[in-house]
Amino acid sequence: MGCLHFIYSYSPNIIYDAVGGVLPTRIGKDDLKWEETKQFNVGLDLNFWKNRLTLTLDYYDKYTNGLLANYQLPKESGFAWMKTNVGEMSNRGVELLVAGDVIRNKNFRWNASFNISRNIDRIEKLSEGKPYLEGGLWWMQEGGRIGDFYGYKSEGIFQYNESNAFSDNWEQLTPVFNNGTFENKYMLNGQEYTGNVNQKKLPNGKPFRGGDVNWLEPEASRDGVIDDNDRMIIGNAMPDFTGGLNTSLSYKNISLFVGFYYSLGGEIYNFAEHSRNEFRFTGPTPAPEVIRNLWTKPGDIALYPRPYNDEFNNARYSNSFYVQDGSFIRLQNIRIAYDFQKDIVSKFKLSGLNLYGYINNALTWTNYKGFDPEFSTSNPLQIGRDTYRYPKKREFGLGLNINF
Repeated sequence: MGCLHFIYSYSPNIIYDAVGGVLPTRIGKDDLKWEETKQFNVGLDLNFWKNRLTLTLDYYDKYTNGLLANYQLPKESGFAWMKTNVGEMSNRGVELLVAGDVIRNKNFRWNASFNISRNIDRIEKLSEGKPYLEGGLWWMQEGGRIGDFYGYKSEGIFQYNESNAFSDNWEQLTPVFNNGTFENKYMLNGQEYTGNVNQKKLPNGKPFRGGDVNWLEPEASRDGVIDDNDRMIIGNAMPDFTGGLNTSLSYKNISLFVGFYYSLGGEIYNFAEHSRNEFRFTGPTPAPEVIRNLWTKPGDIALYPRPYNDEFNNARYSNSFYVQDGSFIRLQNIRIAYDFQKDIVSKFKLSGLNLYGYINNALTWTNYKGFDPEFSTSNPLQIGRDTYRYPKKREFGLGLNINF
């Protein structure tokens, strides 16, 4: 593993006449190395219709060795993370661009372009050879993908205490009530069930109750006890496709440009809403939509569990309820311009005069429930977690270009 190094900082705090000393703030490694990347590209460029239509196709295969990341350390170490080379990964993908003049004549021209790309990444090798949890949310394993969310999968809310009932094959049973009284009878697939009734429980043996989340157990760890072994991959932040659509029209002295871009298939972990709905005494108030859809009494058909933060941990981090579709289409640019005629411009002894107006980030179409489905991260291994950073601003502008 190599030698470890500590980075210290001075803290000049004065407490009870004692001057503060130095404390280690970061930990380092002496065998840390730069990332190394090798890449293979092949492309095809085609022109048709007297160069009015262009088609470009590119394929790439990139392999990165010594991938740098902040490796999470055990709490006993006294440090949160250490910069290290975590492993090797590959990226393979294809990009397609189609562009050309739809209409082109003396006074009018319509040009359009469309591009689409698809990238498939794979973690080829980890430095220690075994899977690990990156930042408490992302699962890193050989053969896996960057951006895999890891946690518990929600199967809804138990309507009654008696709804926590399962067959020997862990199929959920339906309790039978008569005028609000449980008849000690269950149904399965429309027929009365007479076999063993199993319950999902905490590791301490306490069964989940009405208003608790029904957590799914993977078949490999199915024992009725909900613990860390029941976590699984619950989504991925990487989009399936990205690209854009641009079009420009010009008629005599007037021109219009409109630009779209899109990202399809990627998911987002809405961490801000997760934190908001933990129902801690010191936490923020949930949204009205959440409060209206809470479980508060037996029989409630609810989206959100009991509003209590207790040992049943119904807001456990992380869970599939807060994995949301991050696909979007954005109208990014609109620009309209007018070029003044040469005879007018020449009167002012100018070579050109252009008046324009624009809108940036005009509209976004998305089903994502947060502020903005597009946000950045400082760590390439920790992507897709939304903490409700300020969304992109919409810009309006007018301008005048003067050429002397």
